[in-house]
Parts: sequence; structure tokens; C-alpha cells
Amino acid sequence: MQEAFYRRSAPRKSGATLPLNRTRRGIATVEMAICIPVLLLIAFNVVELCSMMFVKQGMTIAAYEGAHRGLQVGGTAADAIAIANEILDQRRIQGATVTVTPSDIPGLDIGEFFTVEVVAQSSQNRLVPLPLFSLGEMTAKAVAMKEYPANE
Repeated sequence: MQEAFYRRSAPRKSGATLPLNRTRRGIATVEMAICIPVLLLIAFNVVELCSMMFVKQGMTIAAYEGAHRGLQVGGTAADAIAIANEILDQRRIQGATVTVTPSDIPGLDIGEFFTVEVVAQSSQNRLVPLPLFSLGEMTAKAVAMKEYPANE
């Protein structure tokens, strides 16, 4: 009976043998010690990347809605900035600035374009507090063309 137990064992340097289960447990422990930090780093990076994609999408929506508000009859740059800032606040995007160029939307001629631009720092909008990677400054723009006379 004792012979059957040691038949499934791995040889050791000293000549004695240990059961394969104990040897394999040691290897699995070393593999786990190496792989767990790598897997956690990958997981945190994926979460951070998804968070930055959410921020970028929110900025794009804010720029689009700002341009849409500026296109409405009587719409001004202040209206466009106000609605864009409201959307940024709803999405909890920190430190964003909204600019409209040119700033005189009612003074534009029909067929002229204006741009609503939203700029935010990725460092102010992190979900994971670790500086795993930095995208720096993120920008979203929406360009619209005036399609109505100013007096309507």
C-alpha cells in the first residue's frame, strides 16, 4: 500500500520523494503570486479606460447639445455654454471648459459655421485613484451651421 502512494511522487534532490500534490501546490502558489498582480493591473487599466471613454462621450454629448441650443432661434453662445455645462455637471465631469467660436451666434450669416468645444483634463476625472496612464487633455467639438435669419 505504501508503495502505491510513492509511485505517484516526484523525485527530490536528496533522493527522497514527495507526493506530486505537494509539489504542484508549491508551483501553483508561485504562479499565483506572479499572475495576480498582473491581472489586477490589467483589470484596473480596463476600468480606467472605460471611465475615460465615458468622460469623452459625455463631453461629446455636451458639445453637441450646446451646438444644438445655439442653433435654435434666438440662441446665443451663453445658452450653448449653459446647456453644455449642465450636461457636464450631470455626468460629473470635473474641470471642463466650454468655448463657442465665434461667440456672436446671432450675428452669423446663414451658412456660416460655429464651433462648441469642450476641454477637460483626464487627471481630474479618474475613477481609479492610481495614475496608471494619462490621456492628458481631452477635447470634444461640435460644429454647426446657422440655417435661419437672426430676426426670426
